[in-house]
Amino acid sequence: MTLKIKGMRFFDEDDGRNGFTVLAHAEIEIEDLMNLNNVTLAWSADRGYTALAPMGRDKSGLRSVIWNSDSPFARLVAEKMRAMYHRMGGKNPPAADLQLVKEREAAIAKAKSGEIEHRVFPATFTVNESEPEADDAAGLHRMLGVDPVSETMVRAGL
Repeated sequence: MTLKIKGMRFFDEDDGRNGFTVLAHAEIEIEDLMNLNNVTLAWSADRGYTALAPMGRDKSGLRSVIWNSDSPFARLVAEKMRAMYHRMGGKNPPAADLQLVKEREAAIAKAKSGEIEHRVFPATFTVNESEPEADDAAGLHRMLGVDPVSETMVRAGL
């Protein structure tokens, strides 16, 4: 199977909320078969470089192209995209991301193994008794800055 990368554009707007970093989008030609637009090159500390299928959908709402990101095809696409990314001057993601991912994975593994103990901290609450005749809602009204009488009049249209 012959793959050609026809074009690539860097993606600098990754917000960091995913478990991976989006680096670039590319147009890929699979010779004598099809062109794929918006194939994503992503990087994560635990999986390295990965090629993600385009997000296009057909008329029924199903994704038009899908593949397993661990498949040999996806690894071939990722390797070709990674090489092009570096030839175009793309930088490796910072090593700090790798350390953060390792710390997060270690914390998750520790929690799953039961090493993290469950702690209960005692709390004390006090009740303001300065207005014994006030009902429970009076404190809430004071905190919110709401005058219940004027609110009732406004709602009644008076």
